[in-house]
Amino acid sequence: MTIDIVFFLNTGVLRPLLAAMNSVVKNAAAPEALRFTIVAPDLADEVAAMETALAHAFPDAPFAWRVVPTRAPEWIARYIRARYGTPMEEEAFVRRSIHYARLWMSDDLPADVGRFICLDCDVIVIDDIAGLWAEAEAAGPAVFAASPQLFHGLLYFRQPWKGWRAVRGMRPFNAGVTVIDRRLWDDGVKARLKVIFDWNEANGYGLFSLHDEPVLNLLFKDYARFSARWNRCGYGNAPWLAKLLAKPLDETSIIHWSGGHRKPWSDRGVPYGDLWWQYDLGEPVTG
Repeated sequence: MTIDIVFFLNTGVLRPLLAAMNSVVKNAAAPEALRFTIVAPDLADEVAAMETALAHAFPDAPFAWRVVPTRAPEWIARYIRARYGTPMEEEAFVRRSIHYARLWMSDDLPADVGRFICLDCDVIVIDDIAGLWAEAEAAGPAVFAASPQLFHGLLYFRQPWKGWRAVRGMRPFNAGVTVIDRRLWDDGVKARLKVIFDWNEANGYGLFSLHDEPVLNLLFKDYARFSARWNRCGYGNAPWLAKLLAKPLDETSIIHWSGGHRKPWSDRGVPYGDLWWQYDLGEPVTG
C-alpha cells in the first residue's frame, strides 16, 4: 500500500514544509509506504531549490518523494489574475498562483496518484497518518473528504448578504487537511467550479476571501467527513481564540496553526509551538 501525501507550495515556506514532512515520517509505523509529491510553481529556480532542500534534509529517506511543477491553465489563470486585481509579472504570478493549485491539480498530478492526503505546511502530524488514510478508505468513494470546523459559511464572504443561499446546508471545513480522489475530479466538478468563478466575476471578484478555501467549500458542500482530531485547526489565531480552540494532545493527531499569521517558526507563543521545533530541520539548503 502506498499513502500519497501532496503539498502545494512555493519556496517561501520550505522550512515549515520540511518540518511537516519530518513529523509525518517520524510518527509513521511504515515510513516506506509514504510517497510525498511536492507541487511547486513551474519555474526552474523553484523546482531546483525544492529538490536540493529535500535531498539534503532527507539523504537516506526510506520514503519516496518528488517535485512536480505546475502552472495554472489559462481559464483559471484569468480568474486568479482578476482576483489579485493588480498587474503582475509572469514569474511573480506563477509563484503566487500556487495558492490556488488545488483547483486544477487533477490536470498536473502524476498519473499514479489517485486518492491522496493534501496538507498545508503549517501543520505537524503527531500520530500515524495511516490512521487518516484508513478513515478515508472506510468512508467509501468520495472526491473530497475533510473535517468540519466551527465556522459559519457567511464568514467566507466579503459581502455576506450575497451568500445566504449559497451557504444553506453548508458545514464549513478547513482546507488545510483534506483527502482528495483525483480520479473522481471529473468534468462535472470543473463545470461547477466554472459556475462559482462566473458568480464571483459577476460581483467584481469581491465575493470571497482566503484564497481557494471558500471555493472548495462551495464546490464540495456534500463532502465526506473524517475525525476532527485529524485537523485541530485555528491555532494561528489571536492568542485568546487559539487557546480557546486548543485541544488536549490525546485528542489530537494533526496540529494546524491556521487562522492568522501566528506560526510556530516565528512565534513560539502559539499553542503547542514547542512541538513544532521538535521536528524543525533548520534552515533549508537550497544551493
